[in-house]
Amino acid sequence: NQLLRKGAILIRGVEDILEELEGVAPLVEAAEPAAPPPGLDDLQRRLWEKLAERPRYLDELVQELGLGVPEVSAALMMLEMKKAVRRLPGNRYERA
Repeated sequence: NQLLRKGAILIRGVEDILEELEGVAPLVEAAEPAAPPPGLDDLQRRLWEKLAERPRYLDELVQELGLGVPEVSAALMMLEMKKAVRRLPGNRYERA
């Protein structure tokens, strides 16, 4: 009761927390779009661009690009060696 008198709020669930946080500005501002690393070939650049928004599965990249698994895997490996992308568990990739 003492806490409520001092301005604390009653939290009954996640909804109460979300309601209190509504309108609070995010702590992290959106990052500027990154320029592709130098020296990428066309396929590597296309893969790097596909990874801009979120990590992607290898199969998803293969399907979207309409290429074979060996070709896309080789390009992703080169991007890893250039430290432009990193492999995640579950055969997913993200920008480094």
